[in-house]
Amino acid sequence: MNKKIQMGACGICCSMCGLYIKNICTGCIKTKKNVDFLKSINANCPVLECAVNKKIDVCSKSCKKFPCNKFNG
Repeated sequence: MNKKIQMGACGICCSMCGLYIKNICTGCIKTKKNVDFLKSINANCPVLECAVNKKIDVCSKSCKKFPCNKFNG
């Protein structure tokens, strides 16, 4: 099986994310459309939303403000 590993904006593998495990999210697709979809089903991911707005791939790698309050809790 040749399955691509997806990395979330938060830095974890999508297959370890609660939203992914519960089949709510199909993976950390870093687009405004995906952010809006998650909001529409009341499953907002503030880390993903921030990464999309800042046009960064992985927070810990690309964001000068990492770690921020979006990672608390």
